[in-house]
Amino acid sequence: MDITIRSGIDAAVTLATSAEEVALGEPLQLFADVSSLRALPVRDAVLSLNLNQSVTSASMPGADCVARAYSVTCTVAELPGGATRRLTVLSNTDAAGPLYAAASVTAAGDGDLTNNSGTARAWVQAARDVELTAGPADVELAVGEAYELPLMVRAHAVRRQPLR
Repeated sequence: MDITIRSGIDAAVTLATSAEEVALGEPLQLFADVSSLRALPVRDAVLSLNLNQSVTSASMPGADCVARAYSVTCTVAELPGGATRRLTVLSNTDAAGPLYAAASVTAAGDGDLTNNSGTARAWVQAARDVELTAGPADVELAVGEAYELPLMVRAHAVRRQPLR
């Protein structure tokens, strides 16, 4: 007979963004949910979040948080069993390309370390004057064959200027 004794404490974290894509310079929110998944409360949990865009502000009810340029650290004194608290981070996107965020939570006596980290991704769209898109196509081409694709050209410039 095998007997497994599990800790009554399990801290977990999930991470999400408010949008999958945002324009460069626009704000984006990130959400880190810290949960106590078992009967006993999680005490003195430390949540760490790092991202590759600048942090404007961060808040989490019932926690002490410190926001730095590209990270946030929060200490949750007590999280009752079955409860969840949300960290909300506001980022002002300052670099075009992929946004990557990673979070982890640690707590003494945690019985399940497999749910103590999470990641989130989004895309920061660079400003552009002209956007060129092609419609969907399902064409099989042989070598040397030509096929016309319908293209859409959309100007985003503030000033009206002819496209050349």
